[in-house]
Amino acid sequence: MSYYRRWSGRSFAYNNTQDVVRSEVLQVSEEELTDPGLTDRIKNLVIRPDLNSWEKEFLTSIGQYQLLKKRLSAGQYNTMRKIEENHNEEKLAKQKAFADTFTDDMRENMKIVAGIYRETGSPYHQKLVDSILSDDKFVPTEEQYNKFMNNKYAQGYVVNAKVAPKFKIGDTVSPSSLDKSETWKSAIIIDNVGILPRTHAAGGKRYSILPYGQMKPILVEERQMKISR
Repeated sequence: MSYYRRWSGRSFAYNNTQDVVRSEVLQVSEEELTDPGLTDRIKNLVIRPDLNSWEKEFLTSIGQYQLLKKRLSAGQYNTMRKIEENHNEEKLAKQKAFADTFTDDMRENMKIVAGIYRETGSPYHQKLVDSILSDDKFVPTEEQYNKFMNNKYAQGYVVNAKVAPKFKIGDTVSPSSLDKSETWKSAIIIDNVGILPRTHAAGGKRYSILPYGQMKPILVEERQMKISR
């Protein structure tokens, strides 16, 4: 099914591949919507090598629509204009500068946070999370990175994931006063690395422990345990 049949004449949620950017349909004159120059604008835009697959498909679709109808809808026009803005020389230069400073440590931390979003089924940043986890070379925009990583939740997740473990493998532990589960009394630590946290709060590092007398390990936060004496 052609995209323009579903999108024509409607307000549009512009998908910037990694994230969804809601934009109002701005007022557009009839002259802009029927401008014959739209044909060349779309053609010149659709051949850009820096487009993502969604943008290319969208532009191809509205290009066919414009050739057939000799016009665009307001929603189509504004989405096309948004793509033009995102690929102008100034923004591309800014993105290149950010990409040049994007480090392996930044990517590692971003993957930690994305992994937590995926594991917990979070509805936020779904497109961005998919891109981070599916492409080891993916570099977000500076704006995307700041929104995703520069907040107390993401920073707390990274700390809890990377902080040195307080308990060693083989340690015998018992529940602290913060453990309210009453599902175990004493256990042995069997894994203390590589387990993603579920909270940004201090002491949220997670361990795999095997309660004595049980057959299956469970996951417990560091703050919920203490060394058995």
